[in-house]
Amino acid sequence: MRPLVRPALPPQLQHVPAARLLVSAFGNFCSFCERPLLDSLWVWNAKTGQSQEGDRCTSEDWEHLYLLDHNCHEAQRHASPLDLPLLLLPTDTAAFLQEGPPLLYILTSMSRDQVNEEQKLIQSDNVDQVLISASDYRAQATIRYFALNTAYLVKDRLVVPRQDHLSLLDRRMEQRSEAWREATQAALDLREAGQSEVVKALTRQLRQLIGTTGFWSTCRAAVDLVLQDPQKLQEIFAANLPADRPVIAGLAAKHAIHFLGNGPHQPFPGTAPF
Repeated sequence: MRPLVRPALPPQLQHVPAARLLVSAFGNFCSFCERPLLDSLWVWNAKTGQSQEGDRCTSEDWEHLYLLDHNCHEAQRHASPLDLPLLLLPTDTAAFLQEGPPLLYILTSMSRDQVNEEQKLIQSDNVDQVLISASDYRAQATIRYFALNTAYLVKDRLVVPRQDHLSLLDRRMEQRSEAWREATQAALDLREAGQSEVVKALTRQLRQLIGTTGFWSTCRAAVDLVLQDPQKLQEIFAANLPADRPVIAGLAAKHAIHFLGNGPHQPFPGTAPF
């Protein structure tokens, strides 16, 4: 889970829709599964466990708001309310302790069974998928609440209804696994690069690649396995605020710098130090 630093909400922005503020502060990624929000998104209030409606965002609301993609939104609608007060949130201090990330992302080989409506096996194959695990009870509650390993994981295998598979109902695990493979190959290319200018170019390229594919935590785990270089990880995954003073009409630069959104200028806005 990408650790986030929530900027203070200046009075000038309290009339701005919450979704726009969150995208500007943290980028257009789901706060929990980290998938890019390319088609639809929900603003979710961690204090109430409800989606936020309306165009205005008070300073009190702002402290509890996060972005969700479709699958995380659906998962939390059916989650146990007992897990809500236990959740580890991206802005919690425990999410970016220097001892290491509380959620672990590991590429794992497993069987995937496709079944029909009567739960009879139609097809079975072996797949390499990124599983999220945790030993901390709060992190475990977050995995459950948003079904970050999908509803298809049964012990150590995936059981997927055929119709779900054909309709691409929940592709979060497949997509982050593909992001792992892409990041791994790019990191291998970077490790083999010799000339300093090539290293710089490949570092920028990898940073932009991950900013496009999303799944920051998955990619960080994959790249770390290859490079094992904390300084290089900072170059690739840190927020790295722009040196130039940004301009947003009617907003002081000290506030504007935290609401620039994501793009080539900044792939991972709002990322906390790690």
